[in-house]
Amino acid sequence: MRVAGFAAHHARVILVGVLCATLGGIYAISVLPSGIYPEAEFPRIAVIAHAGDLSPQMMTVSVTRPLEEAARGVLGARRVRSKTIRGATEVSVLFESGADMEQALQLMQGKVDEVRQNLPAGTEIVIERMTPSVFPILSYNLTGQMPPVDLADIARFELRPMLSRIPGVGRVDVAASDEREVSVIVDPVRLNAAHLMLRQLRDRLRSSCAYSVLHALVACWHRVSAAA
Repeated sequence: MRVAGFAAHHARVILVGVLCATLGGIYAISVLPSGIYPEAEFPRIAVIAHAGDLSPQMMTVSVTRPLEEAARGVLGARRVRSKTIRGATEVSVLFESGADMEQALQLMQGKVDEVRQNLPAGTEIVIERMTPSVFPILSYNLTGQMPPVDLADIARFELRPMLSRIPGVGRVDVAASDEREVSVIVDPVRLNAAHLMLRQLRDRLRSSCAYSVLHALVACWHRVSAAA
């Protein structure tokens, strides 16, 4: 009864308070930042390297171990873990809690640059801090009654261009352990007769493969455009 009487006696004051709270909430919604994930900083840096079609054993010896040794030399690094597959490796570096991750990223880039020249030619390295923005929002698993390499080609040359065209999509990555591989057996006699070296043949094959991939991308693009 006392509450009801107080509310009836101070109705105007309560109404003004509710109105102020409502306006304050509307203003807060319009100015406060929003996101799918809360702002957080993980003490972790990932080093991802791609080196063609090297076997997991060769990747471990020639790429993973040098990157691990470089990561252990970064100030504040607490734990180093790695995962190696055919042609790719991922080195995850955990730092002490409260570490300056901006500085840690710069130190990591410097250490990796020191060993980059000792890695296999053509090795591509990406170094990034692990933040909520780098985690995938949506993922698809592609299965079917066909070889895994064909599924990887469909995902890379058909599905990825289609998903990339969707408004609001920032990046589309394809994760596949099986890559299409072509073995080239060289005849030494014919190679000498053509006055060529293995290095020259490798460069020609590399340029031809790049042209073939570009041609496949163009064909897939026309096919997808026609279907759309």
